Amino acid sequence: MKEDVILMTERDYLRIKHILSFQNSTEFENLEIELDRARLLKNVKFLQDWLR
Repeated sequence: MKEDVILMTERDYLRIKHILSFQNSTEFENLEIELDRARLLKNVKFLQDWLR
């Protein structure tokens, strides 16, 4: 099964970072770390719904 790779734009990154900033849990802190790591790699695997 092939996973879709979606290129994350700067706008997507800032939007998701903003959403995560309101969350207070380890799960969301881990997501934020993964988001930053993915940004460094220039592409990230996201569910399409997450970006809408």
